Amino acid sequence: MPEARTPGLCGPALTAGLTVLLALTTSACTTFDGEVDWNVGGDLGGTTPPDVEEVVVDATAGTAELVVGQTLVVDFGEINTSVGDEWVLDQDPDDKVLSEGDPESEVLGDGAPGSPSILVYEFDATAAGTSTLEFEYHFRGGAPDFGHGPTPVTVVVTVTDA
Repeated sequence: MPEARTPGLCGPALTAGLTVLLALTTSACTTFDGEVDWNVGGDLGGTTPPDVEEVVVDATAGTAELVVGQTLVVDFGEINTSVGDEWVLDQDPDDKVLSEGDPESEVLGDGAPGSPSILVYEFDATAAGTSTLEFEYHFRGGAPDFGHGPTPVTVVVTVTDA
């Protein structure tokens, strides 16, 4: 004689119920990695709050807004110096407004020969004013012939008093 079963959630009903519960739980959860991506000079015309120490902009942003005491980080993304990729500061900033640019790079992956790097330039905002940064792409030690490689990039930086 077949064994009697107690009615309840089992089989497809249990699977459907757990799927809905999981979907509701994960949609309500978010993670925070500790980094805030302020829209500096972007589409929303945002500015950076004065308590933020670093202002990170993509090299192609065109503009950046800072407060005296903040550090501007111009992000060139991934390059590969092992094949000759390089971005150089072609026009120094106004030294009354920004410090001299300091290139920083971090090798990606396991650091094996030929590994790409992330390249950024950092500038400290020292006084209120405007300064223009111009960067040029170099390949194997020099600027490529006209029409080859990325075009130069310019970032106009406005620094205000706190």
